[in-house]
Amino acid sequence: MKKLFTLTFAFVVCSLTAQTKLLPGDKSIETKWIKSEKYAMNWYTVKDTAKFEIAKIITTVDAAKKNLTIITDVEIKNAKGKWTDSTIVALPSLAPLYHSSFNMQRDIVLKYSNGVSGYHTAKGKEKEIISETLTDACFDSSFYPYLLRLLPLKEGYTKEITIFDYNPQKTGLFTAAVKSVKSDTYKTKKGNLEVWVVTVTDALGGSATNTMTYYIGKTDRKLWKQEFSAGGKFFVVEVTEL
Repeated sequence: MKKLFTLTFAFVVCSLTAQTKLLPGDKSIETKWIKSEKYAMNWYTVKDTAKFEIAKIITTVDAAKKNLTIITDVEIKNAKGKWTDSTIVALPSLAPLYHSSFNMQRDIVLKYSNGVSGYHTAKGKEKEIISETLTDACFDSSFYPYLLRLLPLKEGYTKEITIFDYNPQKTGLFTAAVKSVKSDTYKTKKGNLEVWVVTVTDALGGSATNTMTYYIGKTDRKLWKQEFSAGGKFFVVEVTEL
C-alpha cells in the first residue's frame, strides 16, 4: 500500500509539473490581443545616466487568417547591412512553422514539421545542415518575446514556456520562465500609462542565465520598453514616439 501511494503521489506531482509549462494551443493564451501592426523602437546602450543609440528596430506584424508573421528589421548604426528576422506561427495555436535570420555574420533558416530542419551558414564557412528531433511541443525562441504580450498577465503571475532555439554552441529545447509580473506606470509623451512589468529569464545563446524586463501596456498589450544586460553592458529598447 505504501509503495502504491508513493507511485501515485509521484505521478500526480509529475502531472502537475507538466501542466505548468506553456505549450502551443494552451487555452490561457489571450489571442484576442493579436493584430496587424508596425512599430519602431530605438536600441540604446546605457552607461551611468547617458544613453547611446546603437540601432533602430522596425517590427511588422501581419495577422493573416491562418498564420501570424512577424518581421523584424534591425538597422545598426554605422553598419552597411541590416539584420532581418522572420517568424511564422500557426493561428490560433501559435505553433512554430518557420524562422529565418539574416545578418552580416550568418544566415539561419528553420522549418518546423515533425522536427526542425534547415541550415546555418556563417560568413566564409560551409553551410551546416540542421536536422533536429523535437521530444515535446514548443514555441520558437524568436517568438516568445511577442508571446509575453498574449499571456493572462496579472500581479504575481508566473509561467514556464517551452521553446526551441538553434545556436551553434547549444541547440535544443529550453525553458523561458516568467519570474514576476508587477503593476506600474510608464511615462510617455502623452502622459503616464498603466503597464505590466514582466521579468523573464532564459538560457539562450550559450548563456547560463539571461534576464529581461518588458514593459507592456495593460489596455492594448503594446510593448513600450525592454531592458537587459549582455557582455557586462546594460541595454534599453524603447518605442519611438511621434
